[in-house]
Amino acid sequence: GRSGPWAIDASFLPSGFSTCRAVRQSDSGEIRIGLNAQLDMTMSTPADRATAPPGTRANVTLRAGRDREVVPGAVNSEGRLAFTVPPPIGRTMVETNLREMFVEGPDGMSVVPIAGFRALWDELNACVGAQGRR
Repeated sequence: GRSGPWAIDASFLPSGFSTCRAVRQSDSGEIRIGLNAQLDMTMSTPADRATAPPGTRANVTLRAGRDREVVPGAVNSEGRLAFTVPPPIGRTMVETNLREMFVEGPDGMSVVPIAGFRALWDELNACVGAQGRR
């Protein structure tokens, strides 16, 4: 499915439902947001292989509006900086009408477009709910 510029799909592991995922292109590259059955929100942004090769672990600073949190992140085998979005930042993304948030990792800053995020959140929740695993 789609929610504006985001493409939404579900991924599965052999054990069953894994994650509903939203993907979009931005000026910073491909942004991915995931929501699992426990409603934990994850995000990944492209990482620079020169300064943050796969396996790099680093603190990631997230800024959404006036909220700022530092979370642990790691660069995965695809060369993407992946991290879990803490609930306070997630709530800010859903409840305030921000145009963008900022992700600062070991290789610099990514700007993540999140205009209309409430609609995307509703779509991801509906996707998770449709898997029949609450």
